[in-house]
Amino acid sequence: MGTNSLLLSIAGVPKILSDFIPDNGLALLAACLKDNGHNVCILDANTAETLEHVFEDARLSDIKAIAEKIFIEKRKPSIIDILKLKKISSHLERRKNIVFDSISDDICGMIKENDIDFVGMKLWAGDGFRYSLNIAEKIKKKFPNIKVFGGGPQVDIFQEEIFKITDSFDALCFGEGEETINHLADFVSGKTQLDRIPNIIFKKNGKIVKNQRRFVENLAELPFAEYHENVYTGIRDKIKMFVIDESRGCQNCCAFCIHPVKSGKLRRKPPFRIIEEFENSISKYNVKIFRYAGSSTPGDLLQETASQIVNKGMNISYTSFGHFDSMKDVNFSMVRRSGCVSIFFGLESASPEILEKAMYKKNSPDVMEFVIKSCKNAGIFTVVSVIYPAPFETQ
Repeated sequence: MGTNSLLLSIAGVPKILSDFIPDNGLALLAACLKDNGHNVCILDANTAETLEHVFEDARLSDIKAIAEKIFIEKRKPSIIDILKLKKISSHLERRKNIVFDSISDDICGMIKENDIDFVGMKLWAGDGFRYSLNIAEKIKKKFPNIKVFGGGPQVDIFQEEIFKITDSFDALCFGEGEETINHLADFVSGKTQLDRIPNIIFKKNGKIVKNQRRFVENLAELPFAEYHENVYTGIRDKIKMFVIDESRGCQNCCAFCIHPVKSGKLRRKPPFRIIEEFENSISKYNVKIFRYAGSSTPGDLLQETASQIVNKGMNISYTSFGHFDSMKDVNFSMVRRSGCVSIFFGLESASPEILEKAMYKKNSPDVMEFVIKSCKNAGIFTVVSVIYPAPFETQ
């Protein structure tokens, strides 16, 4: 008999459009649990409704007027403007606490109503982390026998340091969780012990234990992410854009980037499997807009998949990340015909010295310029990131 689980994403108050995209990580974990006979429900609090409740009764007209004055008219705020903003800020802080207290009550209600055996929480930064800890603590107080597990970006970065500020988690999962989530379900069922589960950190006899990391070697063996509304509650209120795991990991080791730490060596899905995921999303959910998840989508994979999209006559739109060296031989015109509307490149600096000494990147400015021009000339919206000021920057 399978377990009943609840997967949570509490990222704080939504701030940017990508906050409203369905969480492919939780949807993939849910699919893994379902494939192994477990019942699972996702609660994603990153919705327009959350944003609306927080800004309820706020003087939005005052915020708009002050913003236009500062950012459009380029005028300095007055003392009265600053006092108004402080008053609005205090009001929003009170509203945030009220809203997320209500969300935590809803979560406790779901746990009781659905006879939940364990809760998995995706831990974000900032307010999302603070509210998630509060919710975990509340769950433990009301349901002391329920296991609570944490994963996500904050665990990847801070790992066992999280145990210094909370005892609400029975284990923390770092790295990739698709295999780990089913082992944790088996642990809850009494079928295994925490010592035997990869990619987790936990406390044993008061001491912190960190188990061996294990990566998913064959991404094509992962199931399709689960977005059905009886699993992903509130999916109707999310932007209909799915994130596709076309690759994971990165062969580069940029000094500022978490991806090599989190995702390890570069692994890729074969183009036919990426096409299958597109087709599944279209037929099952009527979704035709996508974003590749990989931090450095290989150029040959981008082109091979684009070629199959064109040959099949698929009507989709998608975006991607890209690395300059792997993209220098890409046929961007064909990629654009396949539905690619934007590519994001990590340029960071045009100084070879800064790139090598500060970033640990060996990109050639000539190659970067060539790729940017080729991509843009093909009609693809081309975005680059720049880190400034950077170490070794001169006047």
